[in-house]
Amino acid sequence: MQDAEAVAKDEVQRVLQMTEVRRRQWEKTWEQQRARLEQNLQMCQFFFDLRQVCGMFSAAMCKIVLKYMNRVV
Repeated sequence: MQDAEAVAKDEVQRVLQMTEVRRRQWEKTWEQQRARLEQNLQMCQFFFDLRQVCGMFSAAMCKIVLKYMNRVV
């Protein structure tokens, strides 16, 4: 039978190994989440820019239509 010190060392080693496995799992999960967050941020920026471009396009179209209507009248 092992003495108490050897049993304690084995138990500590087992806990360290479990902790390392969990750390790797957590890091993998975090990297996946971080990638999704970055992708969502890029999509938000894209849609913000798109709204601005659409607004500028709409304003330009209004000016063109008003200019055309002033010439017709």
